[in-house]
Amino acid sequence: MAANESYTKHLDAWIPGRDSGDPIGCIATSFTFDSLFFEEECLGRFVNIQSNPDTDGPVYLIELEEKLSGLQCAAVIVDQHHCQGARNIRWDLLPARTPPGGVLHAKIALLYWSQEIRLVISSANITEPGYRENQEIFGIINYRPGMSAPVSTLNNICEFIRKILSVTIKTEQNPAINRINDFINNILNTVDKWNVKNDVKDTIHLDSILISPGGKNLFEQLKSHWNNSCNGVPSRAIITSPFYNLPDDNQNDPSRLIWGVLNKRGRAAIIYNARSEKTEDTKIIKAPETLISNSPLYRKDISAGVRIIDEFIRNHDQETIRPFHLKTIWLENNEWVLYLIGSSNFTSSGTGLKGTNNFEANLLYILSKRRNPTVFKHLQKSLLSGRKCEPPFQFLEETEINTDEEGQDELVPLPECFEKLLLKIDDGNYFLEMYFTPPLPAGFQIYHDESNILYSETIWERHRKPKMDSIAWNFDLLPSGVLVRWENSNGYAYWPILVDDQKILPPTEDLKDLPLEILIRIITSARPLHQVMRSWLKRKEKGEIEEYEQLIDPHKRVDTSSFLLQRTRRVSNLLTAFRQRLERPVYTEEALHWRLYGAIGVKAIAEAIVRDGQSEEEKAFLLSELSLELSRLNYHGTNTSIPEGLVYKEIRAIIKEYESQFKKSKKNINPYMRNYINNSYKVALK
Repeated sequence: MAANESYTKHLDAWIPGRDSGDPIGCIATSFTFDSLFFEEECLGRFVNIQSNPDTDGPVYLIELEEKLSGLQCAAVIVDQHHCQGARNIRWDLLPARTPPGGVLHAKIALLYWSQEIRLVISSANITEPGYRENQEIFGIINYRPGMSAPVSTLNNICEFIRKILSVTIKTEQNPAINRINDFINNILNTVDKWNVKNDVKDTIHLDSILISPGGKNLFEQLKSHWNNSCNGVPSRAIITSPFYNLPDDNQNDPSRLIWGVLNKRGRAAIIYNARSEKTEDTKIIKAPETLISNSPLYRKDISAGVRIIDEFIRNHDQETIRPFHLKTIWLENNEWVLYLIGSSNFTSSGTGLKGTNNFEANLLYILSKRRNPTVFKHLQKSLLSGRKCEPPFQFLEETEINTDEEGQDELVPLPECFEKLLLKIDDGNYFLEMYFTPPLPAGFQIYHDESNILYSETIWERHRKPKMDSIAWNFDLLPSGVLVRWENSNGYAYWPILVDDQKILPPTEDLKDLPLEILIRIITSARPLHQVMRSWLKRKEKGEIEEYEQLIDPHKRVDTSSFLLQRTRRVSNLLTAFRQRLERPVYTEEALHWRLYGAIGVKAIAEAIVRDGQSEEEKAFLLSELSLELSRLNYHGTNTSIPEGLVYKEIRAIIKEYESQFKKSKKNINPYMRNYINNSYKVALK
């Protein structure tokens, strides 16, 4: 991380730095998931939402709409057992269908602002307990222009995300996966343009240890990294995990294989940090006794012990329950330290043994204690120190499920035959396009909610069992997912909806058809959009009439000639301010589309001019003035922003559209005004 920045809370990792720039996009992965928490807390911080979802109502929705509309990609990949939740469909939710016996357990966040790319790897799921209650750990790597950072680690994580997609989701013609892949390509190209050096100062080495189906297990990777970076062999290990293999696993391979990483000819020691549970008679260590019994007992110079991590934290004479959920492995000798943090529990599935099919992501720090004592002490502070468990105690004897569910109910996994579900629009009407890979389960039904059936096996058979079918969406709110059940499904599965093209999504109701006067206020104001809208919505709610609306009241005898001059002057100020906005660098095609066609873009201004104009001459004149102002655009791009050629091409197409509209209506305009407007378009289209 940057030396001048600190991240004291996990949510701080989602906040842009002082000079991070505009948000471009983000990708995250999680096992369990809370969609509302992600949208309001994580995504809200990433795009710098300033309004409050609990108190600001429509103002929050307006700000969210504005800021999400400019992102190239916002996506979360969640294990299929927990992939659900209502959301703003401007961000994608994808279920990871892992091979049998595995889960998507990696916790990754890849965040990109115009001047910073941030990689976050942690032990925490994207839930309120994960980010605010549990004892968790996370690591951050920042990439900025001209700085030193481990580019190879970023490359590995990007390829790891691609592998998750290719193994767990059908990628053919999936718009969300296309957005993710384009976003990853953008990140890698940007890091190359920034000339980031693939090294880190102060003799610290950062890398990743990733577990995936068919890949190397954790112990093979630990040995390889130690041998490549350190001298000697590690003589001590501290292993912290909330979950270990079940007591009935007599082999307990992780507790055997860890000894193969340590010193084989001299003193060696392992400390396991574990959870505990107190009963009336004793204290139960929530770990199997094989952690101790699997040590090489024929050697007298080794030791293995278990210590307890407290889940009751005392602060200011108050005890708070802080469930222990972090996972770390610390290896060291007299000179070197290898420190692993991330998602891997010390179980066979978490470490990639026995052909298990988990996806796990871990961040690795390697350094010399002598040459880098400051960072060594920093890492050491994050290492939990368990306490000795006084007798009487016993090891876990009964089978306990090893999961990170955090109290959430599992979903019924959605069968792969329900391939993808797209939201589309045709002639202003929305519909759902369903893609199937027959055969489908008997008696299946698709629900809007538990009481409204949208589609069923009966309809599918009546339509001759198509591989793609569509249904009209006749509800007021656009959906983010539907429920699916079938014979003997024992519950509902969740089928997230994806948007084929984000540009088809309508603006929130309060941003539709804004009057020209409020557009003038928004664009010429130094205040952000949501603050101007807050003031306007309050006045609108109180029934206060805008000054402009009073002046053009047809029931009042008012000389509007002076007002028209004043209004033309104000529109001129609007156009100048708007051009200056357009001249700022834009980093995604989505952000360019919002500037041109969004709720406060060129199209909105033109529509407001046509809607509010008092005569054909006024409308045509103001549109020609808008075109002239657009033609004066002097776009200030950077080496990572949208190229100026694309910006000017879009602007020219808009000017030609307005010229075409003028030609159709110029018969109704007096000759003097007609000549002026004709000349204006000739100048604008030079």
